[in-house]
Amino acid sequence: MTAAPDYPELAVKYLSVLTGIEFALAEDLIEATSDTGDYVLLSSVLKHTSTKLTKICNDIRLLASGPALRIREINLPQMQPVRQSCR
Repeated sequence: MTAAPDYPELAVKYLSVLTGIEFALAEDLIEATSDTGDYVLLSSVLKHTSTKLTKICNDIRLLASGPALRIREINLPQMQPVRQSCR
């Protein structure tokens, strides 16, 4: 609203050049800047996905825990040879 009259067109043009993505100027700039529903949706999806991934990781960590908890429902193959102690 307080920018130079040709600023929106220049901004869209340079963003397109810099990113290689073709941007288009919204017909109603006031409506376009006040509607944040898409960002809220994206944030919600990312939060839901990260919560699910955290749960999966915690479940795997618990099920593959060591002999102290005596669960050991998941047996993962050893990736490195076991070191022999010198006596």
